[in-house]
Amino acid sequence: MYRIITALSKNRGIGYRGKLPWNIRKDMNFFKNTTSTVLNKKKLNAVVCGRTTWESIPPKFRPLPNRLNIVLSSSMPEEENVTVCRNLDEVHDYIYQNRKKIESTYVIGGTSVYKQFLDNDLVSDVYFTEIDKDYQCDVFMPELDNDKFKLISSKEEAENDVNMKFNHYEYQNKEEQNYLDLMKEIIDNGVPSGDRTGTGTNSLFGRMLKYDIRDGKLPLLTSKRTFIRGIIEEMLFFVSGNTDCTKLQEKGIHIWDGNTTREFLDNRGLNHLPVGDMGAGYGFQWRHFGADYKDCKTDYNGQGYDQIQNAINLIKNNPQSRRILISGWNPVDLSKMALPCCHVVYQFYVNVDKKELSCLLYQRSSDYFLAANYNSTGAIILTHMLAHITGLKTGEFTHFLGDTHVYSNHIEQCKTQMERSTMPFPKLVVNPSNREIKDVTDFRYKDFKIVNYYPHPTIKADMAV
Repeated sequence: MYRIITALSKNRGIGYRGKLPWNIRKDMNFFKNTTSTVLNKKKLNAVVCGRTTWESIPPKFRPLPNRLNIVLSSSMPEEENVTVCRNLDEVHDYIYQNRKKIESTYVIGGTSVYKQFLDNDLVSDVYFTEIDKDYQCDVFMPELDNDKFKLISSKEEAENDVNMKFNHYEYQNKEEQNYLDLMKEIIDNGVPSGDRTGTGTNSLFGRMLKYDIRDGKLPLLTSKRTFIRGIIEEMLFFVSGNTDCTKLQEKGIHIWDGNTTREFLDNRGLNHLPVGDMGAGYGFQWRHFGADYKDCKTDYNGQGYDQIQNAINLIKNNPQSRRILISGWNPVDLSKMALPCCHVVYQFYVNVDKKELSCLLYQRSSDYFLAANYNSTGAIILTHMLAHITGLKTGEFTHFLGDTHVYSNHIEQCKTQMERSTMPFPKLVVNPSNREIKDVTDFRYKDFKIVNYYPHPTIKADMAV
């Protein structure tokens, strides 16, 4: 994630005729120390600026020492000791390719560059030296969105007759904060409850989370790293109608291991199913509802009712239908499932005027720490898939949660997560190679590119089985 740093006058000016309108040593020292200091001595920070800002730096100080220098410009010729990127994507790619040697990246000007990073929700922190004096300026700092950035520290200084404040603003991801607030509510006010695993939970009933998923925004938690490859591969697995979880294991995904062991299946009375068989669960119900489930090796082609294809047909041909649903809850087949479906019903809504596809997911049971965001992200991936093949954009996602619980052995992990700051959500690019995709089963993992995902580290916890 990127950090903005700049000094600005009382009227938000940041420059005049390609130069700083002031010469304040304390500010220059703050800039140098902030952009140069690293916690890991094996790494460097990077600085990003536009061509005008680059050329305003006296040649004897270019490139800025002990930092990787990047110029974002479509017209600047290549130069020695500086990396020229033609657009934001090239900046992202460079930072990603050099992630092992870059600790933090600071955006240092000018106005249009600041605006690009702010408008695209790419900024986690803003460091302002706010000078309490007006100067003649011809370029100005864009306003910060008060709904997104919160002042977390301020230090007053003075130099000669100039007063200033060194202010640090931090990005506030309100949608993720809503998620964390609900986590706190479950822990503080949840009802102590028993459960089928014998672990014990704090639970609440009937809660809702809502996310904007327009323009590729992917509400993937930033307060801990989430296994996005597992989410995507599992959704592709469900959509294909597959129920053989060894296919996921072959890809290094072990989400279903605990629920498809010999012991677990036998305890469910599914002695006839092979290890790794999830039974008549998600994919089977989505693609073959009503068919007679035998095992994961049986070919069910042409059998049962294809709910996904029905949803696609309705989105295309009857978009205002209130029956665009996919359900995994089939009472007749519950005894044939290794684990009855938790995320039960997906309902889709088409805004015909805006050409947007929205999704509502009802989840009967949610292991909040491990699975709530995992499942909502999977549903959003599915929404993107359906939108892509029906020629629509994505709109909103609503997550209704029935029994919403935190397991007793996850409470400490939750407390760690709740202490962390939140950052902007990443972006999802669907089908970056622009290959032809006509059906949901045509999608592959490579057709989903996650851009600008900068989460806090993973918090490990055992899944209750």
